[in-house]
Amino acid sequence: MTCDETRRAIDPWIDGEAAAPEHLESCTGCRREADARRALHERLRALKLPSHPAPALRLRAPAPARRWLPMVPSLAAASLLVAALFLIRPAPTEPVPDLVARASDFHDRIVSGTIRPEELSDPAALRSYFRDRLKLDVVVPPAGRDATLCGGSCCDAAVGDGAFPCIVYRVRGVPMSLLVVDCALPPMPASARRIRNGQEYYVFRCGRNTALLCCSGSVCHLWIAAFDEATLLDAVLGTSVGRTAFSGERLTLAGVT
Repeated sequence: MTCDETRRAIDPWIDGEAAAPEHLESCTGCRREADARRALHERLRALKLPSHPAPALRLRAPAPARRWLPMVPSLAAASLLVAALFLIRPAPTEPVPDLVARASDFHDRIVSGTIRPEELSDPAALRSYFRDRLKLDVVVPPAGRDATLCGGSCCDAAVGDGAFPCIVYRVRGVPMSLLVVDCALPPMPASARRIRNGQEYYVFRCGRNTALLCCSGSVCHLWIAAFDEATLLDAVLGTSVGRTAFSGERLTLAGVT
């Protein structure tokens, strides 16, 4: 038995709960430790405690703690949590028009690879593609700053029969779709309305995407990308058609016979 093991066994031995450790016979240091603890035990046993506390002690005794005081920190934390949830909860949004929601879903399918657009980086070639497929003469705006033209596809987001031209860009590495729409649109919610340079446009959140809708005459341009509103607007103004739309000039989409 080591010295540490012996010293742990001294108190049980003094209390009569264990036999004397054999190590005490050969270790002077452990015997001194045992003698000191035995003397302490004897002094403690000799002490006589009063059956009742002294009056002075009773006067200094603390009053019973109010049970609700320990709950104060928890209640304060709960109140802060409720307030934080109230402040950070998303603001209620207007329902997204069906056309915008369907167009956003079409954009997501392009991003995921479910739909593979025609890879045409030349605006003239993409214009010929839409002429052949949709019988429409679509002005394909060249990519602006920090952007490249990737191609196009025929979007089936139209409510009912028909399809729309969808031009696909990559802006700062992020895909952006531009849909050219020529149809009657329902009234747009007032909360989505914005004005820039006298030009009215609408902004919607569609999941992770932001959609920006700008109309001139009967033609509407719908840009969609996984950007916030400010970044998307900056990307839109980087294209020639975006600058034209926000300058108030009339945009046209001509049919081809």
